[in-house]
Amino acid sequence: MLMLWMFGSPLAELWGEERFLRYYLVCGIGAGFLIASAPWVPVMMGLWPADQSMLIPTLGASGAVMGVILAYAFTWPNRTLMLIFPPMPIKAIWLIPFMLFIEYVSGPSNVSHLGHGGGLIVGWIYLVREGKTPGAPTIASLQHKWRRYQMRQKIRAVHKEDRDKRSRRDRDNDDGPRYH
Repeated sequence: MLMLWMFGSPLAELWGEERFLRYYLVCGIGAGFLIASAPWVPVMMGLWPADQSMLIPTLGASGAVMGVILAYAFTWPNRTLMLIFPPMPIKAIWLIPFMLFIEYVSGPSNVSHLGHGGGLIVGWIYLVREGKTPGAPTIASLQHKWRRYQMRQKIRAVHKEDRDKRSRRDRDNDDGPRYH
């Protein structure tokens, strides 16, 4: 609830209460639906036997909070946050990858990884489809960034190759000091 208050209050002020509540509920319902339905897919395919642990009721509230943190990170990506544990500053855009890393590294626990991921996925789809959050990356923008990254790597390789050729040529033709 602290995370909901910290990240939800600025969003509710910016978006308005109605839009914020709609987003929060969509993230929570989507995460809850994913938590409830995903374990049944292998059972329906005959890959896994059904057991009593699949009948545990769920809400998806933590997935809704993760969706709110995602919206905050997309709205204010360069805002610096100070973490309590570990005590370090972090940009808002890196908060979710950091939280997921800590969540998975900490080992098996009673944390609903599927619920957190479901809230993030549903929140991201909602923000992209709504189109009112300019910081939300689309598939097309991610593909564009990937192509730009690949082009930069090729350019670096060409520059490195040219540098290596020049240094080899300079070593081979070294007649002593040069004055310019």
